[in-house]
Amino acid sequence: MLSRFDLKFRIQTDQLHLSLQQGNSETAFLRREAKGCIIVLPATFRFDDACHNAWLHRVVAGRLREAAVGQLPARTRTLAETHGFRYFNRITVKDIRSRWGSCSSLGNINLSLWLMLFPREYSDYVIKHELAHLDEMNHGPRFWARLDAMTGGRARQLRRERDTYFLEHYGRYR
Repeated sequence: MLSRFDLKFRIQTDQLHLSLQQGNSETAFLRREAKGCIIVLPATFRFDDACHNAWLHRVVAGRLREAAVGQLPARTRTLAETHGFRYFNRITVKDIRSRWGSCSSLGNINLSLWLMLFPREYSDYVIKHELAHLDEMNHGPRFWARLDAMTGGRARQLRRERDTYFLEHYGRYR
């Protein structure tokens, strides 16, 4: 999902706060805070080194996974109940890089750990999108009508806003 980082990289949403800081020590460590954490990088960390960036990607993804597993399944259950969905099989958080979520014909909902990059409104949109697939396994008019009913008629607008938010906040890290 993200492949390059710099010290300006930040996630600051109502779901998660995460930032990077250059340290003075020889090792990296995580400084936990109330709503998130700071990844303190070793003094020798080089952003232009592909191995260093790959390592940082794994660390960031690990923190996102931890936050996503702690929040997204419960949020999915709440939204399902709120919107009258009684059936789904399993909710799984995965490192999906090609899309934000998916729903199988068996009722399994997969959510990308990268949804933690967004404010809750946009991750909720993705969850509602996948829940709508429980009724309609396509993107036809009935699907969009169901999704619009869950988003107050704002489904397509929320999709555009989500994509714009991602590009504005993380496009430079791709």
